[in-house]
Amino acid sequence: ADWTSQHSYLRAAHNVSSLAASSFLALNVVAMLLGSALALARVRVGVAAMLLAGVLVTQAAAFAQFRDIPQMLRAAAIAGGLLILAADGDGVAPHSSCNGTPAAEADGDGRHGRVVLSRLPPLLADAGGSDRQQWRRAATAAGVRLFGRVLLVGMVGRVALSVGGTAVAAAGLSGCAAVAIGFRARVAGAALLAGLAVANFALHGGWWFLERDHPNFDYVRYDFFQTLSVLGGLLLFVARGPGRFSLDESFKKKQF
Repeated sequence: ADWTSQHSYLRAAHNVSSLAASSFLALNVVAMLLGSALALARVRVGVAAMLLAGVLVTQAAAFAQFRDIPQMLRAAAIAGGLLILAADGDGVAPHSSCNGTPAAEADGDGRHGRVVLSRLPPLLADAGGSDRQQWRRAATAAGVRLFGRVLLVGMVGRVALSVGGTAVAAAGLSGCAAVAIGFRARVAGAALLAGLAVANFALHGGWWFLERDHPNFDYVRYDFFQTLSVLGGLLLFVARGPGRFSLDESFKKKQF
């Protein structure tokens, strides 16, 4: 919806002044622009993710999206993408390991190049301070990626159930499960990315053909761009992989 309709809704639904409604909307716009700019510039990525997540939560609360299951699943998927973004920006390679097994270490340009051995003594208490800190950062980042990818596929599963037949639903849910557990995760993520992109353009892509005063114009446009945000999260997941807490990574460790 445009500024005027959002402003009117906030005043009517929450009984606030015009200044309060305008301030709320303005702060959200500033947070979205600043968070997006930081994320694109790869500067303070954690701060960027928090800013965008804050907008997501405040918008959901202000516009009563918590009562709408599809909207909640979409918001959760966007939050999952933001968690992956935050973990990706912490300086820890997605597949870094401190358990004594080989791990692919990220090069300066983000590619996973040379294989190194990262060792941690059997007892964490015996490790040096830097080793303990590295292990905690890697474990935290891996946990964030795991939670993020689980949230990310929730909306995709719902779309698979709602827009297709049995075969489409089965394929979509299988892909979601593969991403969630990290089994052939990049292939599954790429398949979900392609399927969701097609579904988004098929279901919502016609918003630009609607008249501006059409009753569904704002809703269809909103759904289209929200789904684009989910696609961005899937794209980041495919580029960076599932991380340490995944079946793919476990299989790699067994090979060594």
